[in-house]
Amino acid sequence: GFYRLQAQNAGVFGPADYFITGSYQSQDGFRQHSDGESVRAHANLGYRFSEKAETRLYINSNTIRQRIPGEVTRDAALTSPRSANADNVVRDWQRNIDSLRLANKTTLRFDDTTVEFGLFYLDRHLKHPISVWLDFAYEDYGGFARVVNESVIAGRRNRLVAGFNIHSGTVDAQVFGNNAGAVKGPLFGRTLDKSQNYSSYFE
Repeated sequence: GFYRLQAQNAGVFGPADYFITGSYQSQDGFRQHSDGESVRAHANLGYRFSEKAETRLYINSNTIRQRIPGEVTRDAALTSPRSANADNVVRDWQRNIDSLRLANKTTLRFDDTTVEFGLFYLDRHLKHPISVWLDFAYEDYGGFARVVNESVIAGRRNRLVAGFNIHSGTVDAQVFGNNAGAVKGPLFGRTLDKSQNYSSYFE
């Protein structure tokens, strides 16, 4: 019961180009309660303003639905290898993810110097009913800048690289009870986690 379909297309139109691909995958699974499916898509779109300037946009999207059969006793695994853990079936344990990522990279070229900079954003939602019902919403975002200089200094070849990165994000983590049929129960706890990361380098 396994299927995978994929299609892709690409093209160039003067200074613009694109590549798009998408896939669908489905499986019944060997064990009970191990079925799942996923839909994935990716695209990148580029545009060249001149020989010295170009930009590219990246888009990535994923939808994943997966049931979890869980662990069983050694005896059950040997005598009934397709069986699932009874609690996993009753409370419909799953791991489901929806995500969307957007990013851009722009490159500028001068006589002896190349400058690159860009931004990215990721929205990811985890819906994960197991022994409890995890509902986690992630947001990651940031940017970068990088310069490479390859000029000749005092008759000698030189390569200078310097850059700066920003990577920040939040996680809204909610934990609920998980009732029969993967139905959300009462809220057990919630945290809002934040991170900020800055890095720079010079070579």
